[in-house]
Amino acid sequence: MRGRQFPVLFGISGGSVARTRVMQTIGCGMQCGNIDVGNNRRRPNFYLAQVKEFTHAGWPATIQELPNDLRPFWPFRDELGMSGGVLFKGRQVIIPQSMRQDILQQLHKGHPGIEKMRLLARQSVYWPNINRQIDESVRLCNQCQERMPEQRREPLLPHEIPITPWTKVGMDLFELNMVQYLLIVDYHSKFPVVQRLTSTTSASVANAVTGIFGLLGSPTEIMSDNGPQFIGAAFQQMCKEWGITHQTSSPRYPQSNGQIERTVRTVKEIIRKTQTTGESTAAALLNLRCTPVDAHLPSPAEMMFGRQVRTLLPANLDSNTTYQGQKNQERLEQRRGRMKTDYDAVGSKQELQPLRVGQKVRFLDKESHTWIPAEVTNLCNDLQARSYIVTTPNGTRLRRNRVHLRDVPQMPRLAEPTKDARLANTPTPMNKKIADGLDHDQSLDHQTGSGTDPYRTRSGRISNKPVRYR
Repeated sequence: MRGRQFPVLFGISGGSVARTRVMQTIGCGMQCGNIDVGNNRRRPNFYLAQVKEFTHAGWPATIQELPNDLRPFWPFRDELGMSGGVLFKGRQVIIPQSMRQDILQQLHKGHPGIEKMRLLARQSVYWPNINRQIDESVRLCNQCQERMPEQRREPLLPHEIPITPWTKVGMDLFELNMVQYLLIVDYHSKFPVVQRLTSTTSASVANAVTGIFGLLGSPTEIMSDNGPQFIGAAFQQMCKEWGITHQTSSPRYPQSNGQIERTVRTVKEIIRKTQTTGESTAAALLNLRCTPVDAHLPSPAEMMFGRQVRTLLPANLDSNTTYQGQKNQERLEQRRGRMKTDYDAVGSKQELQPLRVGQKVRFLDKESHTWIPAEVTNLCNDLQARSYIVTTPNGTRLRRNRVHLRDVPQMPRLAEPTKDARLANTPTPMNKKIADGLDHDQSLDHQTGSGTDPYRTRSGRISNKPVRYR
């Protein structure tokens, strides 16, 4: 007998073939538990029989002398062995075709991930392309796909910095101590404007915005979230009358309008602290506007108005100082580049693959933390980068950022069990050897007739068996 003796612990629990916990030791020293891999009445598995033959008699000198089905065994042919009629690769049992679906189901008990299934399989079982089939079983498992973790974040996609101030502004609403506020921030100078609101209807917000624009001028673009105040008819009509392009950020992804979100946090803290101490909120906001952005950039007020603004602090304001707009623009670009570099250093440097219309996806439901099936029905424009319109099975249309959309892998499903396989999956006493499964199993992809008849390969090609194998 060629090969070594292979004592293997084959204890994958929870098999659908035999539910008993009895462990039976088979002649080769291998312990089989909870699965009967022997009582599988099939016609001979052609290529596994050839592998057994080569293992006994020796392998050819070159891989070219092997049939295509046997070539996957060539790299580890020295690890193959026989014991009690059972074929082994090291300490792994080589599983016949008819039993692989059941083994995959057992490996996936508890719905582990791909890597854990591979590690478990390496302890006991093997067949060609087992890793690929493990990948398919996980990616086609609805429960696993629904409970996938959130996707990695993509590289930072910063907004373009306008050359002139008050060209592009961001706006948002926030509430503090039961009071509603409107915040507008200039994307060039980062100059904040805060206005208290008595109502948060779309018409009230539009009136407050037009009052500010009447004082500081009309921008060409507004960036906001998808709140009803901004997508309402009154606000949209205001943008149309003033000739303003209105862009919205991705729903449930405030990072796409990070400038305004960060300023909201800063302004809220200033208002909260000044109200607690009884100080002037207006004076505190004035200091915020007149504080330099960093060591190389002037204050938001100076970049906004092109001059220094007087505060309550004593200062020598030089009226002859000229505003260096071009140099500040370069410094703003450099600052934006440093922010992107720092952000990408702790995240991913590779963007997610873009999606196409008609592609099947899953979107992340923030409330239930599950991934729900949907289909991409529209692509947002370039100004709404990484946003897609998806339609759920009940017909609901949603807009989501790419990081909240996971593409559904289009993989061929594993072959459905045939009638013989279903009969073989009925509980049976565990008193047969694995060798019976090898000798009475046939791959569904290689059904042969008589010794000289041609047979059809997996790809559909008609092939004639070599003379030496007839």
